[in-house]
Amino acid sequence: MAAAASLPLAVALFGGVAHADNGAGAFANDDSHSAVVGQLGGVGDDNFGNNAQTQQVNNGDGGYNESNTANVQGFGNTVDQSDTVIAFTNIW
Repeated sequence: MAAAASLPLAVALFGGVAHADNGAGAFANDDSHSAVVGQLGGVGDDNFGNNAQTQQVNNGDGGYNESNTANVQGFGNTVDQSDTVIAFTNIW
């Protein structure tokens, strides 16, 4: 009974849209950058069964961001999770 009663609270806490804020609360020093990322909807607009999504942003010189996430619904293969290095440089 308690588990059924807590289900609406779990849906409210874990459902919704993820947001990043670069407003006045962001701590950025000289030569720092901030960015905003939003994510809405599911993978291909479908969310049947187990599902995971990851969206990240990285901007500015020397920025570093890494995520290794893969999830599968039912039987299936996961995508390649090896690390890839991408070096950005000025072209002019």
